[in-house]
Amino acid sequence: MNLTVEQEVLNAASDDWESLEQIYRSVCLEFSAENYVPDDPSAYYWRESNRGISLAQLANATIQLVNNGLLHARLEDGAFLSNVSGNQLWQCWFKATDAGRKVLVDETA
Repeated sequence: MNLTVEQEVLNAASDDWESLEQIYRSVCLEFSAENYVPDDPSAYYWRESNRGISLAQLANATIQLVNNGLLHARLEDGAFLSNVSGNQLWQCWFKATDAGRKVLVDETA
């Protein structure tokens, strides 16, 4: 199943608060079992996924989702924002709203 960039962001932030960096890692990187050794937790690495999504696309989708009420944006001090722009994008934590989770479920069903 190919998800849109917006769906990927909603999926990444559907169960917990995530920073833009964490969303990027979740969407754009994948676990590589190459060199994996169960007894050595550092014997694996993350590699780029084949999704072809850029950080700029993720940032734009995140802004749109917040502005459309599908993603909560919260600053470190706990203040919620209804719109995000500029440096706020890097300072916020994001989590899908109930409406965002419903859209995700409806569009992936």
